[in-house]
Amino acid sequence: MQNPSLLQILMRPLEHKWSKLGDDDDDLVPLLECLTSVTIAAGPSFANWAPIVYERCYRIIHTSLIQYTTWQQNQDLDEPDRSFVIVALDLLSGLVQGLGMQLAPSLNSSNPHLLTLVVACLKHPQASVRQSGYALIGDLAMSCFEVLRPHLPGVMPELIAQLEPSPKVEFISASNNAAWSAGEIALHYGTDPEFQQWVPQLILRLIPILLNPGCPKSLSENAAVTIGRIGLVQPEAVAPHLESFAMAWCQALVDIKDNEEKDSAFRGFCTLIQANPSGISKDFHWFCHAVVRWQNPSAELNEMFSQILQAFRQMAGAQWENQMLSFGPTIAERLRARYNV
Repeated sequence: MQNPSLLQILMRPLEHKWSKLGDDDDDLVPLLECLTSVTIAAGPSFANWAPIVYERCYRIIHTSLIQYTTWQQNQDLDEPDRSFVIVALDLLSGLVQGLGMQLAPSLNSSNPHLLTLVVACLKHPQASVRQSGYALIGDLAMSCFEVLRPHLPGVMPELIAQLEPSPKVEFISASNNAAWSAGEIALHYGTDPEFQQWVPQLILRLIPILLNPGCPKSLSENAAVTIGRIGLVQPEAVAPHLESFAMAWCQALVDIKDNEEKDSAFRGFCTLIQANPSGISKDFHWFCHAVVRWQNPSAELNEMFSQILQAFRQMAGAQWENQMLSFGPTIAERLRARYNV
């Protein structure tokens, strides 16, 4: 798909259809959905089409928000179809994923700024619009953080409010995307003190999600990953809470397949243990269970596991062998084989 000549062939009929359809034509929805997949797959090769695609998505979102405001003031009118704003947000996510900072000139040239519109989408009463809005926020954090950053004072209060421990069924996907995007924002802020202002509120919303046994599994997993990622960059704010969520955190992520998100979350969790070792003491067996479920941890994470296990072995002294026996043979054997403890 990144071959320019092949992409040109593919885009020719799509461009033809694009030019024929109005912004409120129902056939535009599947076309924008198709283009979302194309932009992600094409990556930088899509650059020639990016400005016109961006401008149309922006126009659709802007118009849809105006229409929705008008409808809220006079509900005798027909409610606007939210499908258009959703697919436009999703296509912008595709552009951001595919082009990254190449898209920054377009993102920064609109008036009002695109992020002003996205924040309005985060306040939209329809959860599906908020869901796509938070997906775009997360993609901007990953690929265009410097574009997103000045607008985070408007984004973060909405994001934090979306993090409910018992969301209605129709709100779950929006909450999932909000939790995920918070983790991406944390990673890209890193140790920058500017992020600290939101950490206490985020932690106070994320921990109850993790501790709620009735919470959807996907939301518990996203909350755990984001707590870990915040812990990686701002451990001093999270470590004092470790004892309250350590067991639930390990249980939420123990069965997740190895990937970079999980790796960064576990590196954060290990950072919290190093900052507050007593916070894991009563749930140390859950940590060990989670450690041995890893197949291919990164070298950095593997070293953190080793350091923590060796430190706890040293602290336990003569009681270490009894502690290992209490874990069961599978965990004990894997810990010995991998980490020589």
